[in-house]
Amino acid sequence: TAFQSPDNMVGGGTTIQAIRGGGSGDVTKTHVLWDIRNKSPSNLSSPVVFADQLFVVKKGGIASSFEVSAGKTSWELKRIRNAGDYYASPIAGDGKIFVTGENGFVSVLKAGPELEILARNDMGDSCIATPAISNGRIFVRTKNSLLCFGNK
Repeated sequence: TAFQSPDNMVGGGTTIQAIRGGGSGDVTKTHVLWDIRNKSPSNLSSPVVFADQLFVVKKGGIASSFEVSAGKTSWELKRIRNAGDYYASPIAGDGKIFVTGENGFVSVLKAGPELEILARNDMGDSCIATPAISNGRIFVRTKNSLLCFGNK
């Protein structure tokens, strides 16, 4: 899970942490699995975890990826070639990460330790909702439409 510094009440922060659930009282010493303080994007949408990869994206299409099991940075602050704002959370499936920009473009990245951009698809309208995956299809809600994509 990604958390912001408790001292930062207006957003931002550059700490990514993994915390084991459960316990009571102050569990800082027993439940913090790893803590990365780096140049990860701040002011970001919800992260997605897929195949041991924690992926985050922020305004401007700047993204970072972390190895969940080891708490190590895979890559950081790389552009996914889609500038703009990001309100929708990234989603993952079929070995890919789908990143929806407010500008209506959905970037498709290969899941894994290296950034590989597979596609950039124009939905033709603004998108701020997180897409949904069901039964081999992706549903994307734009400002004025609901689109569905899938293989034949």
